Amino acid sequence: MHWTCRNWLGAGVSVALLAVGSALAQTLSWPPLGEPSTGARVAGRWLWVDLITTDVSRSRDFYAKVFGWELREHPASTGSSRYLTIHVNGRDIGGLVAAPPDAKVGARWIGLASGDPKAMASRAREHGGAVVVAPRMLAGRGELAVLRDPEGVHFAVVRAEGGDPADHVGQDNEWLWTELWSKDPARAADFYRDVFGYAVGTAGDKASNGYVLAAGGRARAGIMRLPDASLDAAWIPYVRVASITATVERARVNGARVIVEPRRHYQSKVAVLVDPLGAPFAVAEWRSQ
Repeated sequence: MHWTCRNWLGAGVSVALLAVGSALAQTLSWPPLGEPSTGARVAGRWLWVDLITTDVSRSRDFYAKVFGWELREHPASTGSSRYLTIHVNGRDIGGLVAAPPDAKVGARWIGLASGDPKAMASRAREHGGAVVVAPRMLAGRGELAVLRDPEGVHFAVVRAEGGDPADHVGQDNEWLWTELWSKDPARAADFYRDVFGYAVGTAGDKASNGYVLAAGGRARAGIMRLPDASLDAAWIPYVRVASITATVERARVNGARVIVEPRRHYQSKVAVLVDPLGAPFAVAEWRSQ
């Protein structure tokens, strides 16, 4: 896959994710990670995505206009500890978290993957990563840790209360896929295999040096080479949309930058954008056949 793009992180736009522990501690209870719970868990399955943002109102308005998401204030969050759930197609799929007051202006999506936070925090350290927020219990959600991979990319591991929700193929305006853009995909694939126990397969062409991470008999995420060495490595969540042309135009009108213009990729059309506060995300007009 060959992309032409600009750096999505300008000066001062990254959220101070090292301070995310403060934001986590402020909220008294958290919504569950999808329902109903199955009682089973698949390590490495991505369950949820949270946007950490220094401007909850601006982020809420942008995503509501682009995807039609209903952003619901969680009852236990007030003032500086605001947390909004993303509700679409009758389901909760993620949330917006207020960053600590001293965070730099910006936003970033962070995925929550199923697993044992204590064990995976230990494995992350062993294989060149770091623990940003040590494992802790979040009432209503379960045990969670925020980790950092060797390239500095943040992700979370959660042992959800009651187990994971059932597998679900994202419908329009829901999450469809998640992909790590890395300067060293082979090293990244080794790291995530060692942390989560993924089965790793190759994908794409030699230029993209792509990998697919599988767990529980399904592909769970992808890894591809960053198209530009000046870019920061990042996990990119994909939203499924009915019309990529219309979605990209709505995003552009509401302040997004288009990093990768819509183009065909396998059976999909994809585009990559950066929201008004600097968070990269992708959209895909996907057809199963």
